[in-house]
Amino acid sequence: MFRPLKVITTALQVRTRALEIHGDGRTLFNSNRVSFRSKGFQAFLCDHCWAEDCSGGDWVSVKRSEETAYILPAGQLIEDYGKANTEWKDDRYHPPHYLIDTGALRLSQSVYADMIAQMPGLPLFESLDAPHGLEVLAAHQLACPGEAIGKLGGAPQVLADAFIAATDGDLSVELCALERAIDSARLGAFANFPASYERTVDFVIDLPRFPVWEAMAYVGGEPLLRL
Repeated sequence: MFRPLKVITTALQVRTRALEIHGDGRTLFNSNRVSFRSKGFQAFLCDHCWAEDCSGGDWVSVKRSEETAYILPAGQLIEDYGKANTEWKDDRYHPPHYLIDTGALRLSQSVYADMIAQMPGLPLFESLDAPHGLEVLAAHQLACPGEAIGKLGGAPQVLADAFIAATDGDLSVELCALERAIDSARLGAFANFPASYERTVDFVIDLPRFPVWEAMAYVGGEPLLRL
């Protein structure tokens, strides 16, 4: 599933005296002075005025599920902005580069503790909210090979011709279930307790090397996107 982060390091911004936050060698935040909000906040501030929302893009949400913290796309802000701007859309709340291929990042409690030790604006692990289904859906739109469930920022749609097989079950049946899982995610639901999974369904995508997308789990007989 989504990639785990293992090591948090910092680098000093000489001009601002703020700290850059790095995860496994990649810059996650260009300043440790973030303005945390549960729906989302900007990971990369304008490097001229260092004010949030001066430049577009690079927004994330930080949430927890069970014993894991997640850095996710700000799916609720993306959805809200799209509804309010129906005539045109841009990438105002789109995620930073490090989520484009991975969809989301997973942090153990100890790694998250290392991060918030350098970022006093982030809440304690126990105070983080659970993810919203829109954030999980946005992560899957990024992680799904070939944008087979639609492009982030647009209405999700299952492109049936992009799917070759389901790893468990009949493909046509599971694609219908996938559409239900996406609809449920838009209402806030997702599968986040692996011990309760009745079964999981991955999809093989019609692309070179036939990538597999880890997509769904059934919980209580209902298909849900997996976190």
